[in-house]
Parts: sequence; C-alpha cells; structure tokens
Amino acid sequence: MAYIYKKSFEDCFKKARIAICIFLSIVSLFGLYQVYINYKTYLFSTNNYLFIQVFIFLISLEILFYFSIFLHELGHYLAIKRAGYQIKAFVAGPFVLINNDGHKLLRIRLYGVLTKSGFVLPAFRNKIVDQKSCEKCISDYINFLYGGAYATALLIIIGTLLIFFKSTCVWGLATVIINCVMLINLFRNDKNVLGDIVLANLIKKDKRVFCIAFRNSFWAEFPINSYIVRLCEDFIEDNLSAHQYNESVIAILDSMLIYKIINKQELTKSEAEFKNWIFNDLVYTKCEDQFFQIEFIKLGYKFLLHEYALKKQSMGDYSRFSYLITANVLYNSSKMLKNIDRSIKELFLEHKNFDKRYLRYIHSFSSVLDGCENCQALMKEFIKSIN
Repeated sequence: MAYIYKKSFEDCFKKARIAICIFLSIVSLFGLYQVYINYKTYLFSTNNYLFIQVFIFLISLEILFYFSIFLHELGHYLAIKRAGYQIKAFVAGPFVLINNDGHKLLRIRLYGVLTKSGFVLPAFRNKIVDQKSCEKCISDYINFLYGGAYATALLIIIGTLLIFFKSTCVWGLATVIINCVMLINLFRNDKNVLGDIVLANLIKKDKRVFCIAFRNSFWAEFPINSYIVRLCEDFIEDNLSAHQYNESVIAILDSMLIYKIINKQELTKSEAEFKNWIFNDLVYTKCEDQFFQIEFIKLGYKFLLHEYALKKQSMGDYSRFSYLITANVLYNSSKMLKNIDRSIKELFLEHKNFDKRYLRYIHSFSSVLDGCENCQALMKEFIKSIN
C-alpha cells in the first residue's frame, strides 16, 4: 500500500505576510524620502572618498544584519532561560556557543551550515520525564518560539522610530528592512523550513508535533532519556501505521534510525513497511518534489546503514538505492549525493569500514555541533556500531 503525503500545516498566515510586506513598503518609501531630504546634497556631490565610504557602509550593514540575528536568538534564549532550562547550543551567524555540562566552548565559523542564520537548542533530557513535565515543556517551548519574534518586532519598532531623525534615518531604514524580512520568514511554511510562528501554531493544534523539537537533541544530549525516545517512536508509529508521512515524520525517523543503529535495534513493523515502500515502490516512481527526493535519499542511506550494522545487508536494497541516488537530477553536481553513493559502495561492495569523513551526511547540523561532547560521543558509538 502506498504512503500518502499529509501536509502538516496549512497556509493560515498568508494575510500576516501580506500585512508585513505592506508595512515594509510604506516604511521603506518614507525612509527613502527621509534619506533623500537629509542627504541629497551629499548624494549628488563629488567625493574622492565615496568608494571608501560606501565600502564602510556595506560592512556596517553586514554587522547590523548579524546583530539582528543575535538579538532574535537572544529573544529565544531569554524566553527559555526564564522557564528554567539550560542551553546546549547558541548559534548566531558565524558564532557558535556550546555548553558541555557547564564548560562553555565558543567557535567561529566563516562558512558552512547556518552561517547566515542561527538557532538556540534547549536541553530537554532532564526536563521531560513523564506526561506532566512534557505538557509543561510544550507550553514553555511555544513561548520559546515566540521569544525570537518579540525581539525582531522590537527591532522593527526601534528602526521605524530612528527613521524620523536625520542622523539615524539611514540605519533606521536598514534595521526595518532586515528585520521585516526576518519576520516574514517566521511565517514561512515551506516543506524544508517551518517558521517559528508556524511551528508554534502547529504544536498548539497537535501536541505530538512537539517531537520535532527533539531532532537535534538526539545528538546534542546523547544519550537522550527513554521517555523522549518513546514519544518520538509513538509519533512515528501513529503516522506510518496510517500510511502517511510528512516532513516532521521523516525528520524524527531520520534521527531515530541513528539510535537504532547504535543500539542495534530492529525496525518496528511500520518502519520496515515504510522502508520497503521506499526501496521497492518509490524508487521507481518519478517524484517531482526535489525536497522529498533528497530527504528520501538521506533516509534510505540511514536504512542501509542500519542493515549493515545489524549484518542484514540486502544487495537488492543496495542496487535500488544506487539507482535512486544516481537517477537524481542533482547527482552530477552534488558532492553530498556522490559521497553518500560512495559511502554505501565502500560498505556493501568493497567491504571497507565506515569512513569518518562521511559523518557530515549523517546529520545536517553535525558540523555545527561538532564541539559538543555529547555529539562526539554519539559519533564514536555510531562508528563502533557500523564497523
């Protein structure tokens, strides 16, 4: 029986995005008028140092952009800190702060995942141990999601006020534009990214979706407690047993498979059926959705690694997966797809050990969290289980 994509969210924030765009247009026009009135003499003058001044202005805009990201993430941080949670990771642009049981590690990344955005990762392991604590954590997490939105909205208000003053109108306009774009993204409801406001609304409607908050916790808080694992297993089972999937189900199953590999656990009946559908039906079905093509390849990769860890390799599954990955339109230009293909080939055909350089394809944020001691411990256990 085929599995059906069940959209986990509805576009109920279209009016909110339109309203923000209208506000941004009005404020931008007023801001540009203010800049013209206050600086028209300067704008049309011949200045030998104009190039240098423009360069300094662009650098200042970049700093303002990262400052806005920092304050947005600070809003998240203060909201969850107020509720009494520890923070495992604080990422704002190139800056990554990792908390290793009280020992702080600060890293700076000039390239890679999330260097133009950020996230805050609360510690859930010791907070969620039963139904009562889970209910409280859901409420705290919703407030945590809103915390960043409040900080961004505050910056928009401050920027709007600064436009009215001659000496600050340029920076006020820049602040409004940067933060309005950030605010619009909070209402984003693409398959690969759910904005904070959309996710908060989704959790209010279906508390089970809260499990998506644990995806990175599987890595940053390894080993995560059994109650959280059971919550995630139940969420996956509820959806797969109904023969439906969405981006949240795939994200959580992706992380759960790592734990099953480490603990050498068998797949549940529903997970095994979903795996068979991917390898036997989906692999030969033309999928127009590029996002899910890549997500199913990543998931298929974990399923094959699970087979290998349990010494139940199926050459049929390998050949079908190889077809799925090489038939992808991005294969020739994607380093990730080529390396995943190479990784499985080394295991199934060349009988080599799993190479550590492929760990970056096991989890999207592994490069961001590589300074986390829990994440390092998980990677060691994973390699030990595979090899």
